[in-house]
Amino acid sequence: MINDLFDSVPKTSINNPSAYPAQPGTANNGLKCRHCKNIAHVGGYLKCIVIKHRWTSSKITDIQAKSLACSFFEKKDSENGIKLK
Repeated sequence: MINDLFDSVPKTSINNPSAYPAQPGTANNGLKCRHCKNIAHVGGYLKCIVIKHRWTSSKITDIQAKSLACSFFEKKDSENGIKLK
């Protein structure tokens, strides 16, 4: 991934910055949240397992699968992801 002139993290459009354990884009691998094994489908919403202790029932902790991966990125073994009830 190419960073800007000052080697900073690429800027992404983030609706809920508190829903991510670290700034999206800090993995610098060009992958997205949907490729991470820490993504969970909870009641039809996407959440990050790394910050499970901060989950709420509101949109404030919902992540976007299209967001760039953060520094907590771990490649998932399959495309199925994790489903929690």
